[in-house]
Amino acid sequence: GGMVLTVTSLLEVDGCPPIKLREERDNEDVPLRTGCRVWSCARLLAEWLANRSGGGEDDGAGPIVVGRDVLELGAGTGAVGLTCAALGASSVTMTDRDEATLALMHTNARINGHYDASSTCEVCIQGLDWGDPATFIQGASYDLVVAADVLYLPEHCAALPDAVAAHLAPGGKVAVACGLRRRGLLDALVDSLQSVGLDPSVERETLGLDPSGGDARNRRAAAVTASEHAHDGAQISAAGGYVLVTAAAAADWKPPERLSARAVADAKRGREEEERNE
Repeated sequence: GGMVLTVTSLLEVDGCPPIKLREERDNEDVPLRTGCRVWSCARLLAEWLANRSGGGEDDGAGPIVVGRDVLELGAGTGAVGLTCAALGASSVTMTDRDEATLALMHTNARINGHYDASSTCEVCIQGLDWGDPATFIQGASYDLVVAADVLYLPEHCAALPDAVAAHLAPGGKVAVACGLRRRGLLDALVDSLQSVGLDPSVERETLGLDPSGGDARNRRAAAVTASEHAHDGAQISAAGGYVLVTAAAAADWKPPERLSARAVADAKRGREEEERNE
């Protein structure tokens, strides 16, 4: 086991105050659980959202974060969701599946002032396993669904778009950042997003964290990224690097029937009956 270190780091993103994030690492400084530390993907996605939240530089369809209801899947420390809150989201729902991670997110929401009366964004934290439709949130749809660094295996590439589709509002947007750890993941993700009626676009070069260039903050971020991925950086580079996959749902889009509110309610009911009969 070794020691558990609780580290508080700052996520610095243009256009919003620095976000304090408590994370857990082991004594080799390796993340304890996936998600309980600020992966470079979360940083990448946070920067991308911040760059699209300024005045007048969005894509013509209105601001991506400001005034929106946001859902983060597999939120880990909550880095991306808390960035959305700081950028002016109306509400942010951060989800993950295990209790320890949810507890860490509560801490991070609290130390960033979101449980104070003065908070302008409604931040809520819920248990949700995006691979398991019986845990999906019923009767809620979101303007923006985000996920950072949650794809490791081919089966994740089918499950994540299902979770996105079950929670996305018509006209809503999705943004997923991932470090590709094996070949074929990206194609599988794009295919699965298309199968739920979304038309994804892929940006590859976005993680332009050059350790030698840019300002001091950029150099710091690059150094942090290198250290966070000391254990899998070479694997990610070989399999395709970092990508950002985004899609916007049409105004008349709706999820496939198997992911409709009724289907999710049925899955939940089925699960409850199984648990009662155990």
